[in-house]
Amino acid sequence: GWKDPRNTFTLSFWLDIFPDAKVIHIYRHPLDIINSLRTRRKRGLARLGDRHAGFLLKPLYLLYLVRKFIGGRRVFVDLRGASLEEGFILWEEYMKEAREHVARMGKRAIEVKYEYFLDNPSDVLKTLAEFCGLETGKGEIEKAAAGVNKSRGYAFIKDPELKSYSLDISARLRDYGY
Repeated sequence: GWKDPRNTFTLSFWLDIFPDAKVIHIYRHPLDIINSLRTRRKRGLARLGDRHAGFLLKPLYLLYLVRKFIGGRRVFVDLRGASLEEGFILWEEYMKEAREHVARMGKRAIEVKYEYFLDNPSDVLKTLAEFCGLETGKGEIEKAAAGVNKSRGYAFIKDPELKSYSLDISARLRDYGY
């Protein structure tokens, strides 16, 4: 198996190659996802700036990049998460697609709330091992569960902007169990 959120939209292709595959859909609070996307985007833009810091025509180079990727109708995926609302809409699109897959696949798919996993790693790992048909000893599951970083759940609460936005979208979050 492998983890790649883009598989949400390419799953049909992979199921053609692996027709007996089982799918585990793990979803996380959208504001933690959005914050991760924003952090990655900032790092990428900083690397771009560092790479061309000594370049005398840096503003022209940045204009060239914008025209090349945006003006040419090829959009950086990361730009979709440039605003909180756009990031949330992107997360909703992924959730809709993933949940349709889970429903369509029936017993060959399972869904796990990331924060539930953080709170109950042993239980979730046991369930996932059974789902995948893996034989594990209790010691193996407990050892793996001990490595779970529980501080990763609801990390957005530490950011005042994200916390405030979560209140603005609380009704929409309830639709997803948050």
